[in-house]
Amino acid sequence: MSEKKKYRAEIEAKMAKFDKTLNEIKAKQDARDWSRVDFNIGGNIRKREDVELKMKALEEADSSSWERVKSEIDSLVLDIDDDLRQALVHFS
Repeated sequence: MSEKKKYRAEIEAKMAKFDKTLNEIKAKQDARDWSRVDFNIGGNIRKREDVELKMKALEEADSSSWERVKSEIDSLVLDIDDDLRQALVHFS
């Protein structure tokens, strides 16, 4: 398996985990009055959509440019992870 395919599988697994966590947060938000908690679900959804777009760009990237796209994806994934971790702290 090529490095790009391994990386893609890794990111897809992380996105599935993020989706599960985001759904958990949404359920907790719905169950309680958390309107005062500053958690931007829409922002995280947009970041997730950006990851999907970057993943398509990754598939089209040649061997010399895929590292740049990978770096952009990694940055987005870290942002999403940080946001979700902070939200979980508020909802725990």
